Amino acid sequence: EPNKVWAGTRGGIYRSGDGGNSFGLAFGGVSVSGIATDTTGALIFAGTEELGVLTGSDGQGFRESNTGLNAARITAFDAMPGDLRVLFAARTEKPGTQSLQMSADAGRVWTQLAPGKRFDRVRFLRALQAPQPLLLVIGEDGRWWKVSMSGQAEALAPPPGRLAAVEVAHGAGVVVCATDAGLFSVPAGGLPPARPAAAKGEPNGWYQLSAGSFGALAVGGDSYLALGPGLAARGSLSAPSADGRAEQFLPEGLSAGVIGATLGPDPGGDAYAFTHDRILVSLDRGATWSAVELPWPAKDLRAMAFDPGKPGRVVALDSYGVLLLGQERGRQWHALGNDPWLNPAQDFRMSAAAPNLALVATLGHGLRVVSLH
Repeated sequence: EPNKVWAGTRGGIYRSGDGGNSFGLAFGGVSVSGIATDTTGALIFAGTEELGVLTGSDGQGFRESNTGLNAARITAFDAMPGDLRVLFAARTEKPGTQSLQMSADAGRVWTQLAPGKRFDRVRFLRALQAPQPLLLVIGEDGRWWKVSMSGQAEALAPPPGRLAAVEVAHGAGVVVCATDAGLFSVPAGGLPPARPAAAKGEPNGWYQLSAGSFGALAVGGDSYLALGPGLAARGSLSAPSADGRAEQFLPEGLSAGVIGATLGPDPGGDAYAFTHDRILVSLDRGATWSAVELPWPAKDLRAMAFDPGKPGRVVALDSYGVLLLGQERGRQWHALGNDPWLNPAQDFRMSAAAPNLALVATLGHGLRVVSLH
C-alpha cells in the first residue's frame, strides 16, 4: 500500500494516507530514533528515546513492547553521601514523567520509592543524611519535594528565582541554591514546606547569601563558590562573614556560558568551571581563571567533580561518555572513552569508599560503573 507512509520525528509518530503529501500525528510526546513496518504493512515498530520500543497498527494506536529490555532512561540520580551502595534514580515511565527508584546494594536490585507517585520532568535529585535520610526531588517546573525513605512525599517552598544549580554541604548540613535572583541557603533540617499563598519572589524560609544572577554553583567542604555573568560569590557555611553574606567579586578570565563548577575540599584548594566546550581552572578560589589544554577538544561537557578517592584529581564527563581525568592543577590530562554504552551520558558520582570508580547515568543504558584506571 504505497500511499500509507509512516514517519518518526523528535515530536512523535506521524501517518500519511496520500503517499507523503500530508501527515497527521498518530502518537505524540516521544522522540523517534527508528521506525519500520512488517512485510505486510500491518504492524508498525518505532524505537523511541522515552518509551523504548512501541508497536502499533493503523487505527489501533501504539503500546510499549519492552519485555526483556534492560535499558533505562535516567533523567537524574544521586548517591547517599559517601556511599555508592545506596542509590536513587528518576526513571522515565512515560514522556515527561518519572518514578523514583532506590537501590541499597549498588544498583543490583531496584525498588520504587513513593509507589504510585509520579513526578513531572525531574531535573535534580539530592540525597541528604541530616537530620534523617531523605531525598530532594526538583522538577523542571520549579516544584520541590522531599521524600522520606518510607516513601512519604511533601511539597516544599522553592527559593526565589529560576533555579540553575543546587548542592548540599553535607558537613554543615546546609542546602545551597543558585538562581537568577541570587544565592540562597537553608538548613537541611529546616526545609520550608510549601505555602499556597506565597508571593512570587518571596524568600519562603530561604536565607539570601548574595544578590545577583548565578548559573553555576560548587560546594567543597563547608565552602561555596557561585558563578554568573561577570559576577562571583564565595563564602564559608561554618565560618560566615559578620553579616552572614557571601563575598562578591568580579572574576578575571572567566568565559561566558559557564554551566557548572567544582570546588576542592580544602579551604585553599583549586576550583574548576566548564562551558559546553571548555574547562577552566582557578588557583585562587575563583578570583582569576585560565583555560586548560585537553588531550582533544571538549564537546558537550555535562558534569565535573573532584575525585574524593584521589586527592588532587578532577574528573569531567561529556555527553558521549568520555571521561577526562586531570591532575597537577589542570596541567596533565588523559581521556577514557572505551565504553560505548555510556553514550549518551548525563551525570556521574564518585565516592572515597569506592576508589577509582565512577557511577555514570546514561539516557538509555541505565547506570554504569566505570573504572578510572
